[in-house]
Amino acid sequence: MKKVIFVQPAIPKYRIPFFHRLEKIYDVEIFSNKVDFLGVKSVDDFANVKWGRGFSVIFNKLFWHRRLPLIRGINKGDIVVVNGNPRILNYMLLLLLCKIRGIKTIWWGHGWSAGSYGFFASLRIKMMRIANVVLVYTEYEREQLGRENCYALNNGLDSDVIRQAIAGSNMVHHFSDHTRLLFVGRITQKANLAFVIEAMQHLAPKVTLSVIGDGTLKKELMHLAQSKGVAQRIIWYGAMFSEDDIARVMLQADVFVYPGSVGLSLIHAFNYGLPTVVHNSREMHMPEYAAFRNGFNGFGYAENDIESFCHAINNYAGLPVEQKVILRDNAFETVRKTFNVEDMVLRFTATVKNFDKK
Repeated sequence: MKKVIFVQPAIPKYRIPFFHRLEKIYDVEIFSNKVDFLGVKSVDDFANVKWGRGFSVIFNKLFWHRRLPLIRGINKGDIVVVNGNPRILNYMLLLLLCKIRGIKTIWWGHGWSAGSYGFFASLRIKMMRIANVVLVYTEYEREQLGRENCYALNNGLDSDVIRQAIAGSNMVHHFSDHTRLLFVGRITQKANLAFVIEAMQHLAPKVTLSVIGDGTLKKELMHLAQSKGVAQRIIWYGAMFSEDDIARVMLQADVFVYPGSVGLSLIHAFNYGLPTVVHNSREMHMPEYAAFRNGFNGFGYAENDIESFCHAINNYAGLPVEQKVILRDNAFETVRKTFNVEDMVLRFTATVKNFDKK
């Protein structure tokens, strides 16, 4: 069984199903940390993990993964998959040492992130050349990079778990004369939830909002809702970690809204058949925005433009039920074909087969 070694800052919960499926095909070993430099906590649900001692910070911009062995224990014939962040110095050093030793490597990461530009964005693209293969999050990034030996996973979630949660809820989505908006995510400045609350006062009383998530700005935004006279139209559910609990709220919503930089939350919404209203400044979104198609599985609007946002919501609200059903079906279809863990595994194994022949 071929050995595949993953080196990454943390192991978030959503990534576990991907690794569990891969370990049925490969001898998988992971080098990671309990918490990364952004505060992302790892889920300790994978047996073969070598935990580091966190990160050293250099000049407030660069990082060093402590207790990461360089080359030791890695042999020719192994494949090393390294998180493609040039700010983590020993990840780049590991790629270089593997190249010198003739060990095959995969650079795995964003082609770019929300708002990424300037020196580190261009450096990332240049340093990709160190690896044998580049593996980006979406087909759109692959096409934009336009380079040989570049593949895409179409980053997604474990749709099986979500389908089970839907089935176990004993609930069926139904349309009503209300338009029920839903936001899911951490309530931070980046999420820009204040924008939706501001917009609510310009929307009809039958437009409501449910919020799943918590964060430092929650109390401030609850006060904002009061001051704008829309508090009675907003339900704050707080943080939810059980997919079964999330399903019960998702199935009572009609439209997912995310006014900030949307990423995997978009894929989560599509798994529940929720068409999405997001701003159309692609460069300010995370890679998963590639799954969004204006008019097919949602509606776009001009970033930070309340009038444009309200137009998108009213556009949806004014549709006949038959058209809303089509949007809902299209959302499901988006993640049925790809942007799911099963397809990610197929794409990863195809990537390995393609460059392992060379």
